[in-house]
Amino acid sequence: MPVTFWNQGEREVSKGLDILGYRQVDQNVEKDWVSGITTISNRARYLSLVPWLVAEHYERRGLGGHESVAEPNYDELIALHRRMEFVVLACTRYTDRESGSQTGGLIGPDIYVDEMAALGRGETVNLNLTRGGGSYGTYVAPCRAFGLLAYENLPGSWAPRLTPRTSVLKSCRRDVAPGSRLANVILDGGTVHPDVIASEAHLFSTAGLADEHCEEERRLLQDALFRPEPTQDQEQYARFAKTTCLVLSAIRQGLAGSSRIIADTYAKVCRRAPEKTDDVAVAWATYDLHRRVHFALELLLRAITSVVIEKDGATLEESIAEWTTDDWPPEMEIYVDPQGFEWSMPLDRFIDNVKDDPFLAGAVERSTGRQMPSPGARAVFAIALLCATWRQSRSLRSGGRTLRGIHAGMVQAFPIIDGALRGSLLDATRTLADRCVVEAHLSTTLRKMGHGLKCSLRFFPDGRVLRPTGMTVMAGYSGDRLGNVIGMLGDLGFIRGDASGLTPRGEALLQTLGGSDA
Repeated sequence: MPVTFWNQGEREVSKGLDILGYRQVDQNVEKDWVSGITTISNRARYLSLVPWLVAEHYERRGLGGHESVAEPNYDELIALHRRMEFVVLACTRYTDRESGSQTGGLIGPDIYVDEMAALGRGETVNLNLTRGGGSYGTYVAPCRAFGLLAYENLPGSWAPRLTPRTSVLKSCRRDVAPGSRLANVILDGGTVHPDVIASEAHLFSTAGLADEHCEEERRLLQDALFRPEPTQDQEQYARFAKTTCLVLSAIRQGLAGSSRIIADTYAKVCRRAPEKTDDVAVAWATYDLHRRVHFALELLLRAITSVVIEKDGATLEESIAEWTTDDWPPEMEIYVDPQGFEWSMPLDRFIDNVKDDPFLAGAVERSTGRQMPSPGARAVFAIALLCATWRQSRSLRSGGRTLRGIHAGMVQAFPIIDGALRGSLLDATRTLADRCVVEAHLSTTLRKMGHGLKCSLRFFPDGRVLRPTGMTVMAGYSGDRLGNVIGMLGDLGFIRGDASGLTPRGEALLQTLGGSDA
């Protein structure tokens, strides 16, 4: 008899990126330190082009000054953004070919496929586009954070409001590109030929801010990122400046990529006395602390779900019993001393066997836990990561600066470890799995479904038995925003193209922000 799942036949099933309810905690920590930059706002050029389009749209409606505001005609505004997205994509692809680069984070490569193919064949493309326009929603928040746009509350809605920076930026764009054919086709519609893309690519390519003709535009963006107007949030700017200083200092020291910088900050903070740790380092270490905890708990959820699916239903006790029969994998010896390992051993002795260095040497690789050969091995790795993080973060947690909401995985899991040190590893694992995983998954997912969101249940209770829904678990991290901060700093010319170090402009910015001369 074939297995019939209770949700079989659903056309849409949510991937369930936060199926334990813990990820929002670390995302909120990070959000405070990146000044409106999100996980999908990647390139600095959009920060000038989006407010430029809003300003041009308002001027066409007779609202040219920053004191005037009205609700936009969103159909017209999105049509402008569709044409802008295509032009930016085409111009960036052109400059990439010229420089041998491969720029990511662009809007539209999966939308304007046919139009880009026609352009590649040397054909003229009509920009009567019916899809896209996401650049407005993607970049309006960071533009607002940096004072390039503002919001105005209107009866029953809100509208983007121009700021003095919007007006200056619009004038700059006009001065840089007087009579630009690409600007005209974005604003008025029409056709684009490859020759026009080649002649004006620097005006719209995401790499174009480095062009000498666009120096004033680049300078205005730098000013917006690092110099607040009196009416803006001064603390927000101060936090972003500290994050930028941390990033530039790390890149100068040879660290490349946000994951390495975050992991290095976490390791340094864990090894340092609390009183010698500044607030920006604590913030990014706290961010990684929360991510490590929720990754460990998601690995436990995967280990439970694997057994539940394999057995077509199992209690939590039966799932854990299956883990205890799995062989000890050689891969685990990197992280845990296998000598005397037993599920019945005291938790504190297991913690003594967990090695710190592998977890502090760099970012915790998602693939490590995922590729463990059995549910039992993944569970042991998850508990090892959880216990290592508990031990490493004691000094970080001592001042209470890491607590962020009652729903943090750390707030749920670490008191269990504190109270279970003298008991067995098996009992501690059972409690962690029950309270921090099964209960968290069911309450979080059912609450979301109660609000009309898609089903992301991996199992559901039938008495004490957990019944599978047919969906597996892919444990992972939240996508970090710091990588996009680094990308924008690169676009603005502060970081070398190969991310191997700082440019002279980056060195000057670091000194301005109070970075070390070392």
